[in-house]
Amino acid sequence: MTTEAPIIVGLDPGNSEATAVCAPSGKPQIVTIPAEIGAGQLRDLQRIRGGAGAAGRLALGEYVLEHDGAEWFVGALALEQSADAQSARGDVTRYWSGHTLRLLLVLLGALIREPECRVRIVTGLPISVWDAAVTVPRVQRALCGTHAFRLNDRARVLHVEGALVVMEGAGALAAHGSADDLPQAVIDIGGRTTNLYWAQGQRPLLPRCSGLARGVGDVADALADGFLAEYGRELSLAERRTLLWAHAQRAAQPPIFVDGRPVVMGDAVAQAIGRVGGEIRSQVSRRWRSSEQGAVAAEAARVLCIGGGAYYFAASLKPFIPALSVPARPELANAQGYLAIGSQLSERAWARLKP
Repeated sequence: MTTEAPIIVGLDPGNSEATAVCAPSGKPQIVTIPAEIGAGQLRDLQRIRGGAGAAGRLALGEYVLEHDGAEWFVGALALEQSADAQSARGDVTRYWSGHTLRLLLVLLGALIREPECRVRIVTGLPISVWDAAVTVPRVQRALCGTHAFRLNDRARVLHVEGALVVMEGAGALAAHGSADDLPQAVIDIGGRTTNLYWAQGQRPLLPRCSGLARGVGDVADALADGFLAEYGRELSLAERRTLLWAHAQRAAQPPIFVDGRPVVMGDAVAQAIGRVGGEIRSQVSRRWRSSEQGAVAAEAARVLCIGGGAYYFAASLKPFIPALSVPARPELANAQGYLAIGSQLSERAWARLKP
């Protein structure tokens, strides 16, 4: 077993993107991949590519995981090459049923080059799912232990020595919030959920913490439904992702074809974002209403909008919440905060975080 000191890792296994961040040499290292996983074998992929005259080597950012007697395409490769790629959206058991562990193995295999390493994990659960007596121990049991696996046909061993599981939103405040005893809040918009996290300083106020069943994935669903109704074919998962990201970056629409003809989506993406954003805004306003005059979260010193959904919905929330701000790379905020939390824990605290 490796004798190196354990590496602290912040893990954010989102519905759309999964991110891990660590800083073994003092400088943060970050890997983000699509959260999709699907069945697939490296040998078949190499055979097909070889038959087309292409090199059999995997490209940068392509991952094939062998673990626990099964083989998987993970991330972008799953989206492109697996017929059953899925991110387990809407299934809260994904945090402890194996999906999150597989993402962790790939992310750390990409981040850490040594064949064997020791790590300590800080991760999060949605506010509506977090339960110290029930779900937190399940996540700890799923992640902790020694995991032997192969990533891109290379043997690896990962020793997870402990796992701290906090509420989503707590990480963002640790990284971007105030250390002073001020009221502050987080709107964390992900693929399928929006978490509302309210704290006094760094202490959560549970009556004001809640979750909403809306996110960027609902925009993708609306796009897919409209496209199927109009053109008679489904948008692939990869097409939905690229359409949304192009809109967020104000880039040109990626090519979409139906029966050999290019299709221009026009305002369809903006309209879908507007509808879902209106639902999120309405629920945030109802739960954080500060007065009958319509003020929302007016008593907060700051309100952070984070998660991938910040790119799509922050602009529509800002007029209603003047204190709203978006940190740089909002999709990384929780993972960065998890790393900060883990780096401050004592050895005694880590010793208590084994299942």
